[in-house]
Amino acid sequence: MLDRGHESTQLANWLASRPCRVELPEAWDDYFDRAGPIPSFPGDNRRFPRYYIRGRAAMAIIDALPGKPRDESWHGVYTKEISREGLRFLHSEQLFPREKLQIIMPDGQTRIVEVARCRRVQPACYDVKTRFAPEARTT
Repeated sequence: MLDRGHESTQLANWLASRPCRVELPEAWDDYFDRAGPIPSFPGDNRRFPRYYIRGRAAMAIIDALPGKPRDESWHGVYTKEISREGLRFLHSEQLFPREKLQIIMPDGQTRIVEVARCRRVQPACYDVKTRFAPEARTT
């Protein structure tokens, strides 16, 4: 049986082997330096706190929109932030609301999410906001 350290090394190697075509903007040179809670601001109406979660993950589309053929292989993505209800990440391609995805997080947890919004930051960099699927939400 593999020990815990070996499993995490295998996961890191597998995540690193997924093609990641995200091109971060030059101004985001500190992207991976952020960690911890995201500060709130006056008038922030969010129900739950958000946390920076910067790292490499893998994503596969499991339910595309009708008439929109999709590549079902695993893609490398960069996680951005997480809350109790959802996850934001960066992907190199545009995704559409209601598409369902499977995400393997940097810590190895697997989540099913549904795209809520996708915003183009620049070519080959889309900011994707998702909600955890009801069966994947934690209380």
